[in-house]
Amino acid sequence: MGLDGRMARPGRFRRDDGWMGMSRAIRMNDRDRFGLGMGRDRDPRQSRWLATLRRLAVLLPVAIHIWGCGFHADEPSDWTRNTDTMPVISRLSGERVALNTKDLESKRGWVCIFIAPDCPISNRYVPEYHRLAELCRENGLRLLLVYPSNFTDTERLAEHCSTFELIDEVYWDEMGTLVSFSGASITPQAVVIVREPQPRVVYRGRIDNWYEDFGKYRPAATEHDVRQVITAIGAGAAVEFRETAAVGCPIPLPHPVR
Repeated sequence: MGLDGRMARPGRFRRDDGWMGMSRAIRMNDRDRFGLGMGRDRDPRQSRWLATLRRLAVLLPVAIHIWGCGFHADEPSDWTRNTDTMPVISRLSGERVALNTKDLESKRGWVCIFIAPDCPISNRYVPEYHRLAELCRENGLRLLLVYPSNFTDTERLAEHCSTFELIDEVYWDEMGTLVSFSGASITPQAVVIVREPQPRVVYRGRIDNWYEDFGKYRPAATEHDVRQVITAIGAGAAVEFRETAAVGCPIPLPHPVR
């Protein structure tokens, strides 16, 4: 019934019925359109069909949402979660290589030390880099010196290698994948990655305890963390993950992968 006291036909909207009247008229028209009838005239089978449609209307969006979540979860994971794919780094010549290729083949794993041309602590460790490279060879590992991605001038890096007479195995983490994989954040900082049973980081931190803080260092190191890890791996011992605090220059966040 409208505001003027007159009866409105079922399914017909009168302007003076207001919004509730409009909603009621729409529902009634939908029932007539689908042959569902009204009130007692509705067939029981039609009632069941309507109930089924209502349930589907509720469940369909939920099913679509769950399917969508499952689809994203099943997409190929990126390399940081895929143990079959190792980080890709670059030679200073520009050639990109992965740690699981024959170019960087290693019997037991890799010792990656992040360095920086403008970090004085990193530069003071150059003699130890050479000693560690020899120790790695004796124990079936491979030492890699790695510049973080924020150093983009490869000519400057090559000059730094020559000036400080670094070892031959010097690379550039051009895409930032090794920093992301290893969690390195300081130069100099060592990251030891064993190859088997699957590639994983077993050590991250200082080279030794020579430096206690900026401007504060011992006459000589008394604890040689990286050497201990190398010899343990070479002896076939089971090595669990260990982390120590490194002292040096912070590594900026990696550049986006290109």
